[in-house]
Amino acid sequence: MKDNFLPRYFFIDNGGGKSWDLFAGMEITRTIVRKKTPFQEISILESPVYGKMLVLDGVLQSTVADEAIYHEFLVHPALVLHSQPENVLILGGGEGATLREVLKNPLVKKAVLVDIDKEVVYLTQRYLSEMWQKCYQDKRAQIKINEATQFLKKTSQKFDLILSDLTDPLTDSASIVFSPSYFQLLKKRLADQGLLVIQAGEFSHIEYEAYLRLFYLAKKFFPNVFPYKVFVPSFIYEQAFLLISPNKNFFVELSPDKIDSLIKEKIQGKLKHYCGETHQAAFSLSPVLRRILKKRPRK
Repeated sequence: MKDNFLPRYFFIDNGGGKSWDLFAGMEITRTIVRKKTPFQEISILESPVYGKMLVLDGVLQSTVADEAIYHEFLVHPALVLHSQPENVLILGGGEGATLREVLKNPLVKKAVLVDIDKEVVYLTQRYLSEMWQKCYQDKRAQIKINEATQFLKKTSQKFDLILSDLTDPLTDSASIVFSPSYFQLLKKRLADQGLLVIQAGEFSHIEYEAYLRLFYLAKKFFPNVFPYKVFVPSFIYEQAFLLISPNKNFFVELSPDKIDSLIKEKIQGKLKHYCGETHQAAFSLSPVLRRILKKRPRK
């Protein structure tokens, strides 16, 4: 493994091996903890601009300064649009912020977080409490240490909302997100009127092959697949997602006023970034991105 930490000063994010030659570098004032586990190398660093940050295998996952952008858009479009999201499953998300956002909806009766690495959960609870905000103390929260597909195979429960918050899928990786069997398991565990959200990495006119592949894979299993995205400054790109429904009549095109009304009705606690206007912006794709979605992914 290449060392992405230059002596004392800079963290270089290699983008997880993306196909283009662009690296994000940021000043680091402190290495809070760094630990190798059976699954990955975990680093929690501190930056004067972004504050504390979680890095896994040299790839930035979250920063205190802007993680709310990512996590609000991962969670709340589906959480607001679902009429009764009582049982929620989070796959990945061991830093706790996804769980925190889910629990802002009082309709949620149970939220299960499944992460493969107990050390991510432990270290972030200890050193990134800003992300967890003690949401693990909520009686509705359950934390399971398990691999995502193994949990999906063993559980018999159906979920109203499933959030796949696994690490970035890359076209040249063996990521389970690209596996048809993963989508089969998700479909089996999703309630009839359920919603599924997949974090799908970057989607731009420069970097789109992984996203395109996931988009068409999802369409093989579900009739409604909605692409959306939001810019996350520390990522230096627009983070993209797929909102997926087994219901042919489901739609996301609601007016900003209607979304704001649903937020007011369903969400307890402050949202910093997600609102009616930003919902509409997230689901509005440029002409070039709409053309890209008409292409067929490479084999």
